Amino acid sequence: KDIRSGIEKMVSIRQQMLEQQVMQSAPEEIKNEYYSSISRIAVQRADMESKKIELEYKRLELESKKIELEAIRVDEEKKRLIPNVGNDNDRSESDEHRSQK
Repeated sequence: KDIRSGIEKMVSIRQQMLEQQVMQSAPEEIKNEYYSSISRIAVQRADMESKKIELEYKRLELESKKIELEAIRVDEEKKRLIPNVGNDNDRSESDEHRSQK
């Protein structure tokens, strides 16, 4: 794995050196177009990453809302099946009633 990483790094460095050599001998118009293209690609990639992050955030918000709704549904179902669940006043009254007996 380390050998492969080293080879990939060497290839990348070699490509960069070749690009620099070509760019040094290229006409100014070509250099400008090249750098302009590279800049546009960088901006497009950043925009795409930003949109991916926004979509992931929206997905997480939606998932959170689904969980909240499920928790509400479960609470409502509990209240329907066991009417005094979640009602502290009813519990304290029934405890007082038991203690008076």
